[in-house]
Amino acid sequence: ETGRYEGSIPDGHKLVIDTTQIPYSITERGVSDEVVADRYQMCDFTTERFFHLQYGSNRISVVHEGLNILNVMVEGRISYETV
Repeated sequence: ETGRYEGSIPDGHKLVIDTTQIPYSITERGVSDEVVADRYQMCDFTTERFFHLQYGSNRISVVHEGLNILNVMVEGRISYETV
């Protein structure tokens, strides 16, 4: 599955994808983790933006077409469902 964000994030800021709430949110956060802007509408909606990893090993690839160095952090959350 792939996803695409159409925009730039300034140095020191981060793009946060939160799937713990409905509807999901994509926000730009500042250096103090404050919400700077809602970036949900800047996503390419023809691609997947959220994904579930399968049990075991998974690989996430991040690419960009810019000239600057890309600094990426991926945060995962484990959740369980009972029936």
